[in-house]
Formats: sequence, C-alpha cells, structure tokens
Amino acid sequence: MTLQTIFTDKVNSMKPYHVPNSSGMVKLDAMESPYQLPNEMRQALGTMLSLININRYPNSCSTSLVAKIKQRFDIPDDLGVILGNGSDELIQMILMATMRSGATVMSPVPTFVMYQHMAEILGMHYIGVDLRADFSIDEDAFLAAVNQHQPSVIFLAYPNNPTGVLLDKHFVRKVIETAPGLVILDEAYTAYACDTAMDLLAQYKNAVMIRTLSKIGLAGIRLGYLVAQPDVAAQFDKVRMPYNINLLTQGTARFMLDQMGYIDHCVKRIMKEKAALYQWLGKRKGITVYPSETNFLLVRVNDADAVFTQLRDKHKILVKNLHGYHPILDNVLRITVGRKKENAKLRDALREILPK
Repeated sequence: MTLQTIFTDKVNSMKPYHVPNSSGMVKLDAMESPYQLPNEMRQALGTMLSLININRYPNSCSTSLVAKIKQRFDIPDDLGVILGNGSDELIQMILMATMRSGATVMSPVPTFVMYQHMAEILGMHYIGVDLRADFSIDEDAFLAAVNQHQPSVIFLAYPNNPTGVLLDKHFVRKVIETAPGLVILDEAYTAYACDTAMDLLAQYKNAVMIRTLSKIGLAGIRLGYLVAQPDVAAQFDKVRMPYNINLLTQGTARFMLDQMGYIDHCVKRIMKEKAALYQWLGKRKGITVYPSETNFLLVRVNDADAVFTQLRDKHKILVKNLHGYHPILDNVLRITVGRKKENAKLRDALREILPK
C-alpha cells in the first residue's frame, strides 16, 4: 500500500493552495480592507471577547448573529440564512449537498477558483465557459452551454473575481430561468457594486446567494452567509458541520455589525482611493486599466512577470500576478486598493518600473 493508492487521483495530482509570504510587504494582493480598527474600538472588542465562556460550545445555529445579519444587510424575513467559515465553506456545503453521481458544475471562466477546485475534489464534473477577451460574457453561448450540459449547480460571481465585471441582471434572470438546477449568486464584493441580485431570491426557488464579510474589514474572522428560500436553506443546513462558527467569530461579528457606520466609512474611503488610482493608472503609458465593481483593479502591462517581481523584490509591494491563469489574463496584474500611503507607494514604484 502506498500514499498514491490511499488518496484519490485528484488529491494526488493537486498542490496545496499557495498563500505568499507577506511579512514586511505592502499587501495589495488579497482584496482585504486595508483599515485596522481604531484603538478605542479594539479595546471595546477585547473587553467583550474576554467575557465569552470558551469552555462551552457555541450556539450551533448562531441564532442571534443570523438575526443581526438579516437586519444589517436588509435580508427579507421570509428568507433563510446559513452561516459558514467564509464563502469557501458555503461553496463546499452547496456542492456536498448536490454531489450526485455524474453531476455537473458550471461557471464562466476565469472566475473564483474555488468553484472548480471544490467541485473536482468532490468528484463532480466542472464546465467553464470562456469569457470574451474584453471580460464580457457571451450570453447566447453560456445559455447554450447550460442547455447542453444541464448543470446541477451554476456559479455566477456578481461581480466577478478576477475581472471585476458585474453581469447584466436581465441575463442573470435568464440563467436562473434556464437552469435545471441551482444558480449560486456570489456577492462577495456587493459593498462595492452598483447593484445586488437579492430581489431575485424571493422570485426563484433555485436562486441562492452567498456573501462574505471578508471584503469589508473582517477577513480575519472568516465569516460568510448563504441566503435562500427557507426549504432550500434547510437542505444545506443538513450538511453544515455542528458548531461550525466558533464563539469568538460570532462575538466579533455581532460587535462589528453594531459598528456599521465605521465599516461603511472604510468602504467609502476605499471607493475614493480606487477612483483616484484608476484615473492615475489610466494616464500611464504601458498600462491598461479596467473598470471594476470591486475593491481591486486589473491592469495589463507588457511583462506582468517582470513587473510583479520588481514590485515584490525591490519595492516590497505584493500584488496578484494573474498571468498564466487564463488566456484573457495574459500579462494582467490584480491590485487591491490600499490606504492612501500604500497607493502612493505603488504609484512611485510603477513610475520607476514603467517610466514614460
């Protein structure tokens, strides 16, 4: 007996998800909020957490936190909510609950890598439908693929990561009406987008939404939520691990959801910084910058590998190099919007690397 015979062929062929070392770097690679909590808020949070009895298991259904999430994010009372450790666990729950033999999962590509990653780990068939070179979707081709492959689950990132594009809502509705199975609307970046598809959930039983708190300043607590009609949400609850949201995460989330004024203020600062960075990048020779409904910007340069390496090694700035992920991402870098000083350092570095 060998390790290769014990583990699945898929696991044997995989490599662990790589997270680069960011120690000492200006971190502009992971779509986090760059803003730490003010000292007074930190102290209040610490005091609150010190009162939690960590010798006990958490409330398994996170009842009070679910109620607060529904209130803070205007989720209709007649919809069900399930919590997960970030969007990743929610994606896992969805696919575990639908992994019939021969089931197919579909999404546009390029998109969030965990859709394909988790589907293939669970032995499901994954179909990616290529976006156009300008990052738009060929609506007719996608709907044709849905009819051809009859997927059990379709993932639509709204807006999309890594392209930053928000799909046309009428097209999203067409996909939901055409799909033989579930359509998962991933609104990880909803705080930065001009629209939401939340209203579609009440209209269609097969429409499910997932969101995360990671992009609005709470990446460290790994909390996401799924919204669906109650009988659909109940099916996912069957595969949710008991006590999956720990007490410290529940307590921190409840505390921070009472600080929505601060969270909204940080989102507005990021949007302001994004607009300024977008304008500056658009004027630079050798850079093509793309519009985005998220907290990041995509830029295309002549040699992404070289620019990425110089930013990292010489200037200690970490961005995401997307070159090689998909043909439409050739020589593309993804830049998370940082604080004003961090964005200024990025501009100085790019002036040196890509002079006029």
